[in-house]
Amino acid sequence: MRALSFSGAVSLTSILLLSIAFAERPRGPEPSPVQKARPLDPLTPEEIELARRLASADARVKKELGPGRQQLIQIQFLALKADGDLKTSQEQEQLGQGRYAAVLFYRYDTDRGLHVVVDLTQRKLGEITKLEGRAVPLAREEVNRAFALALLNKRVRTLLGPKAHEFGVAGPATEDDPHNRVEGLRVIGTSPRDPCY
Repeated sequence: MRALSFSGAVSLTSILLLSIAFAERPRGPEPSPVQKARPLDPLTPEEIELARRLASADARVKKELGPGRQQLIQIQFLALKADGDLKTSQEQEQLGQGRYAAVLFYRYDTDRGLHVVVDLTQRKLGEITKLEGRAVPLAREEVNRAFALALLNKRVRTLLGPKAHEFGVAGPATEDDPHNRVEGLRVIGTSPRDPCY
């Protein structure tokens, strides 16, 4: 067997260190959460956060929501389909390959909703639409607050019985709902004498 010379040992050590460094080096940028998802997959938590951030930071949205009390109601997956208004096949193809979210806000002082389309692939906002307050569903946080208020009532606690603390507000279909679930129902008073007015 031949012994390695000092320079041969240094060269071999250098090659070994370089191969370890290249093996540990990332192979390129990690794909964004939008690139990982297929076109019709549900929104990932990262996409939901991106949609919330983009919609909340937009100057037009801030202006429409105003400085008063407001609520983020929901963020949902949105599948868009190309229509005849798109002039080029490239525009139609881009629309079909994108990932979109619908962000819904509610403004209390004007009783209005704000529906915002977010292009997650391009990271920009699309159409912004005002909605009547009646068309906006209750947010889970609102139902949580209402249930907490209802539990302060002795009659409600009596009706629910000793397991009142096991009741919970139902979430989106993907989450595990509590066995004893609470759901919100919007009630709209029609006259000032109505207790729900």
